[in-house]
Amino acid sequence: MGENILYVEESAGAREAGDLQSSWGWLARANLPHYSLMRLKLNYGAEFIRKFGFKTEPAEVAYGKDWLERDYTP
Repeated sequence: MGENILYVEESAGAREAGDLQSSWGWLARANLPHYSLMRLKLNYGAEFIRKFGFKTEPAEVAYGKDWLERDYTP
């Protein structure tokens, strides 16, 4: 849990500095809950999650291994 706080803080700092690539990169290191990963998919797409290397295990447990390939409507 402690590392997640560091990653979120670094992400916020990069965003405040105007570096969105680094901001997303830092956030991707955190262990996000399945519902946050789903929100990222719905807002930005599956390729975005792959590009930044988000840890998808929580979503795979909640939604199935193929959750990134399946279509969802909010």
